[in-house]
Amino acid sequence: TGLTRQDIFITNAVMCNPREGEKNSKPLSSEITNCRPFLLRQIELLQPPVIATLGAVALMALDAIEPHGLKLDPDAGKAFRWRGRSLVPLYHPSPHVVNGRRRKQQQIADYKAITEALEGMKR
Repeated sequence: TGLTRQDIFITNAVMCNPREGEKNSKPLSSEITNCRPFLLRQIELLQPPVIATLGAVALMALDAIEPHGLKLDPDAGKAFRWRGRSLVPLYHPSPHVVNGRRRKQQQIADYKAITEALEGMKR
């Protein structure tokens, strides 16, 4: 794709997991709400031309900043306009998703939408 690590910034929609003893648990809506100002500030500071969400939680976190009306299914792997940039909803690349809902080849095809969105921003 020609992208380097310097071209990409990866963050979480929720910046912490305050529930002791729970590893990798799905964030509560209250946690998403609490972290919304931090996520919004990161977006404002970095001004990314394209935002790719990995999973429903990340997509929901952006919807809490400014409604976009997107759903993971059927919108995965497509670019949409959101707050002056491209938003590409993607399924999370976890083994659970790849082995069950979205096979590797479909995930790879979906990820190509990021490159296409970047190229579209340059035009």
